[in-house]
Amino acid sequence: MAKLALGAIANYLNSVHPYIDFIANARAHGYELEKLIICYSHGYKEECLERLQQTVDTELVQINFDPDFKDELRDFSLSKKEIDFFLRTPEFDYHQLIPYGKRRNLVLLKALISKPKIDYLFFIDTDVKPRLLLSKTGRTKMIDFFGRHLHYLERENVIVTTSDYSGYYIIPPLDFNESKILL
Repeated sequence: MAKLALGAIANYLNSVHPYIDFIANARAHGYELEKLIICYSHGYKEECLERLQQTVDTELVQINFDPDFKDELRDFSLSKKEIDFFLRTPEFDYHQLIPYGKRRNLVLLKALISKPKIDYLFFIDTDVKPRLLLSKTGRTKMIDFFGRHLHYLERENVIVTTSDYSGYYIIPPLDFNESKILL
């Protein structure tokens, strides 16, 4: 079975939701997540991290300061300049702002060097749930979030899926000879 991971970005990890909702959705439809990767900038609550770790292997990446991830990247033969390029954001020191893509790329990078190898990385936004909105009154229905995306990714010439109504997008297996050049 393919190894699935969930990725997200947040300023703070101060709630187990929506992560726990997606983990439950995967299990309800016969999927098991290998890993949850969250890139955060400002902080996290230890009790939230502990709760998530009881449910799935959870890895945090802190932008601008993450000595453990820095060591992992060094072990992967990235130079100090390359590591600083990925981890450091000067705008954060001054404005406390970080571009979305910078954090998303750190989640992607973490997934690329993860052991065991991740086959599919599912990105989610923290303001959504694995449910389909059915009415103006807020009536929703659970969806097979992972199965639906995997179904389409199995089609020929489909390499990325998205759920326009929710902000989801999925990156399929990234295994190629020049991945080191990309990094």
